[in-house]
Amino acid sequence: MSAATPKNASEPLLVTWTPKPYNAEVYLYMHFAEIEALEANQTREFDVILKGNFNHSGFSPPKLELYTLYTAGAVQCDSEGCN
Repeated sequence: MSAATPKNASEPLLVTWTPKPYNAEVYLYMHFAEIEALEANQTREFDVILKGNFNHSGFSPPKLELYTLYTAGAVQCDSEGCN
């Protein structure tokens, strides 16, 4: 994914990935950057949640700079994927 937004701005953007095999232990790395120009009175903040095991609330990506969120250890996925 190079850039993503939800179809409806009032709905969350959900990303699901299922590794092969589905029950693999994986390390997740999520890369973010703000690529849109925001007005002085605008802020983009969101929460990154991974099945309750990883939670980063109020995240605000830096303007045109890469910022990586990652799991400190391996994550066990299941048949529903790694949400």
